[in-house]
Amino acid sequence: IVREQVERIDGTVSVKSAPGKGTTISLILPASIASYRGLLVSVGDTRLLLPAESVERVIGVPRSSVTAALQTGMLPQNGETLPFARLSALLGLASGTLSEARRLFPCALVTNGTRRAALLVDEILGETDVLVKDLPLPLRRVQNISSAGLLGSGDLVLIARASDLLTAVNTHGRAGAELDTADIRHTARVLIVDDSITTRTMEKNLFEAAGYAVTTAVDGMDAWSILQTIEVDLVVSDIDMPRMNGFDLTAQIRGDGRLAETPVVLVTALESRADKERGIRIGANAYVLKSSFDQTNLLEIVGRLI
Repeated sequence: IVREQVERIDGTVSVKSAPGKGTTISLILPASIASYRGLLVSVGDTRLLLPAESVERVIGVPRSSVTAALQTGMLPQNGETLPFARLSALLGLASGTLSEARRLFPCALVTNGTRRAALLVDEILGETDVLVKDLPLPLRRVQNISSAGLLGSGDLVLIARASDLLTAVNTHGRAGAELDTADIRHTARVLIVDDSITTRTMEKNLFEAAGYAVTTAVDGMDAWSILQTIEVDLVVSDIDMPRMNGFDLTAQIRGDGRLAETPVVLVTALESRADKERGIRIGANAYVLKSSFDQTNLLEIVGRLI
């Protein structure tokens, strides 16, 4: 599979093995295809890459101007008024208070077509190149995020989709207003269960951006332990997992007097009719296929069930 994908983009794979010494696997990829340049910023504990072609420039905004812009959702800049928001608010992340010691606050002026906006960030970490890692199904189309990038340090960073961010700024107007986490999220809590860290993280970001509180579990056994200690409003679970799969977890929930009415949505790659029928038979409220996953559809299903 790896060789096929590498050769598809004109790369090569070679394997050298020496008994008793070890094996070396070399992958050579075209840099023009894999390389991507952007502006690395930090938002709380999260780092995000803004596409270089979407960043017009970076400015420092005085405290008084930031305070006023957070209240109005607009920032006066060089004779014009730009939509203004805190990037953390658009992504559904907790926003800290403005530092008393800081005189200027970093903002990125982001463009997409004819649309422009100023986004307040915590830190500007500079321009950098990354190797692009496309998101797998069911995360191919995630709001505000286009893909992931591999930094030179080996760390992964999410790459923002500028068009989504600008839509959020213009749609919500005051999305960057000074709100704490409790103000920008509903009280409904979703438990996400998946043994893939990539799927788990991206689903977590999806639901938090939609306003839900989120708890995650690495498999059915972990989820069952969590359900004994905290209350959740809905469970979104993969099926094919170690220790306890999604079918068994759903059956456990339906057989428990306290949890029996908790909605369960199975999001899985298992597409056979028998698997679908089994999922519904044991009590799943919805059965979503990863191959045809649509984030808007999943959010609508969860919204109806909660």
